[in-house]
Amino acid sequence: MSSIQDYYTDLSKEYNIQRSNRYFRLIEEIELAVLKQYISVDQLRVLELGCGTGIFLEHFQNTEIDLYGLDYTFDMLQVAKSNIQTNSAKLLQGNAQNLPYSNQSFDIIYSLKVLAHVPLLKEALCEVQRVLRPQGIAILEFYNRHSLRYLSHRSDYFHQWYSPDEIKHMLHEANLEIITTYGARTFIPFAQIMDIPFVRTILGNLEKRASGTKANNFSGYYITVCRNKNTQS
Repeated sequence: MSSIQDYYTDLSKEYNIQRSNRYFRLIEEIELAVLKQYISVDQLRVLELGCGTGIFLEHFQNTEIDLYGLDYTFDMLQVAKSNIQTNSAKLLQGNAQNLPYSNQSFDIIYSLKVLAHVPLLKEALCEVQRVLRPQGIAILEFYNRHSLRYLSHRSDYFHQWYSPDEIKHMLHEANLEIITTYGARTFIPFAQIMDIPFVRTILGNLEKRASGTKANNFSGYYITVCRNKNTQS
């Protein structure tokens, strides 16, 4: 099994091309819709944990938001720097298990398609809580073991899959309180099916409608919106 850093180093030059297909565009549209419900110019500081090539940061550049991006892989960050306009985001290489930021630094932290690759997830969640301001918001995505995606997924690099109950327990231990949950890839059995026009329309509509419902308990991508339970600065 290759390391996640080696995998994304090799993938960095083609990552945005691979993520431009219909399947990933749908997933990222759902994820972005969740982010935009909580991220606004009212937040002074926002961190993307595992920013990769900057796909999501690009949507918030040239705003008054104080944007930060952290990624474990140097080559992915180099692509991000070329995609994001100068000074729109402060990008840094680092590890989710030992965040290079001071306590209570951010109003919002979000992380998509990343935490499944972190070996010591509990440590990473505690780090998120540490650098999040009191009552700050964390939007965190996990890979759900109770999903079609889990049954069909094959890869040669590190993944961790958890049930919604296990995720809730870990977040509680990290002093993060779930406000609500969302999901993506609940009905799609495999990515290639989204290349079929008629099927693509039906499944796309189903995914969008189901994202904020109880169906997300069976979504391949399980998104939690959490509040830092710490109330003291």
